[in-house]
Amino acid sequence: MLFGDAIKGFMFAADKLEELKPFISGYIDYIKRNLNTYTKAALSDKDALRFMLREELIPAKQVDKFLAAEIIKDDYELQFLLLDYKNRFSAEMSSDFSLEDDDPEIKRMTQMNLRREEVKKQKGIAGLTFVVTGDTRRFGGHNEYTGAVDRSELKKFIELRGGFLRSSVSSKTDYLICNNPSENTIKLKKAEELGVAVIDEDTFLKMAEDT
Repeated sequence: MLFGDAIKGFMFAADKLEELKPFISGYIDYIKRNLNTYTKAALSDKDALRFMLREELIPAKQVDKFLAAEIIKDDYELQFLLLDYKNRFSAEMSSDFSLEDDDPEIKRMTQMNLRREEVKKQKGIAGLTFVVTGDTRRFGGHNEYTGAVDRSELKKFIELRGGFLRSSVSSKTDYLICNNPSENTIKLKKAEELGVAVIDEDTFLKMAEDT
């Protein structure tokens, strides 16, 4: 067993750090001697990942792998920790690194995560961007000539409350409205890939009531 109760103890027993220092030091030395093995193991263990970030044990060139890992997908705190870690240690990967340089991917992910934290606290739907997949119960139906889903009623409902309705999921999408997640549509897959929140129609209507 690579990681276990020791990690949890080292992470959460802050009041006993002094007396734990000899044990932590020995543990860190052991991890360093087996770094590849422990780095791989941390990909599926959040406590281990936090510990290795705190002790600066994650190789800089491995950070992108962690940013794409399943365990941090909905954990914005860990995403921020990894992005900050990448910023601080990316000099190891480039001799001409400058603190003034902008990494577009880091900047995009940071802005996206900040936006999602703001959205969670927001009341109403003003300023929010929605996409819909599948059928809705209250809004519209199908075009009698083309058979296409008619979103005009929903679009008007959202825009009257200051929101936006878009046709496809992107990093700028705040919510995907879906009454049946088991349909596994392309939009659902894209939302999952980008970490976009998925809500049903009832949840959307409750949000709209607060506008």
